[in-house]
Amino acid sequence: MIRVVNVKGMNKPADRAGVVYCGRPFAGWKGHALGNPFRPKPGDPIGTCLERYRKWLLARPTLDADLAALWEETGHGTKPLGCWCVTATAGDGAEVVCHAQVLAEMLRERFAAVTPSARASAAGSPPAEPGGGTPHADGASG
Repeated sequence: MIRVVNVKGMNKPADRAGVVYCGRPFAGWKGHALGNPFRPKPGDPIGTCLERYRKWLLARPTLDADLAALWEETGHGTKPLGCWCVTATAGDGAEVVCHAQVLAEMLRERFAAVTPSARASAAGSPPAEPGGGTPHADGASG
């Protein structure tokens, strides 16, 4: 599962190294290409801002490449996305209140569901067994 962590208080380089920051440039964090360019307007529900962000993302001609690059940056989901809003996990049922949650959900939908077994199955190969071997017709591993 792709996690989102709140970066408040992450001032040390060692803390920052374990996070892929995906927000606007702020407090020494370099801005990310997929940072939310929209700020909530006074009186608007947060969902309005997030809907604008989703539309902006989906209209990006480079969205597939951007998400693939972000997936690589996260080490295929092992490093969390960082933002200033919330700590959550994609698909955990928490209310979506942050653009990083939108990104995490897109990453989960596009990449996390593709397990080694699913890739092998799609390629017509038998999935690898837990010990690393492939199953033989007689049931033995090798």
